[in-house]
Amino acid sequence: MAGRRRTAIGTFGAVHYEKLPSGQIRARTRYRDDDGSLRRVSTVGATQRAAERNLKEALAARASRTTYAEVTPDSSFAKLVELWLDHLDLEGKVAES
Repeated sequence: MAGRRRTAIGTFGAVHYEKLPSGQIRARTRYRDDDGSLRRVSTVGATQRAAERNLKEALAARASRTTYAEVTPDSSFAKLVELWLDHLDLEGKVAES
């Protein structure tokens, strides 16, 4: 038996709706940020469609958590090792040998 596929980075899972005591609808989902963490995101709206539209707008406007311009989701492992070794070298933590 196969499990659920992992949510890909930059995508979200199923949207769930909840009617609030105020009468508004809350739309919630889990979003995989570019650091690999899965985070809950929710918005409200007067109707289910409005709540979903607000949620999708919030997801589209989500800021990237990547701090290094030279690292992207498509970066190779070799590139990551190169950057890591350069970082260690700047701190004087790489032995001459």
